[in-house]
Amino acid sequence: MRPSVKNIPAIRSYQKVGFKIEKPNLEKYYKRQYISLYGDGDYGTGNDVFMVLDRNA
Repeated sequence: MRPSVKNIPAIRSYQKVGFKIEKPNLEKYYKRQYISLYGDGDYGTGNDVFMVLDRNA
């Protein structure tokens, strides 16, 4: 999940259901061939919040 840093209500909502903010570790979540295509996110580098839901927790 990568909402815009400006979308505070969305970020808070995702946190309420268990998403955690992480430093982007693209190699962990994207196949190598897709990092160059999707690595910057929809809002550009630094303009989104990288959020992860740990389904094992």
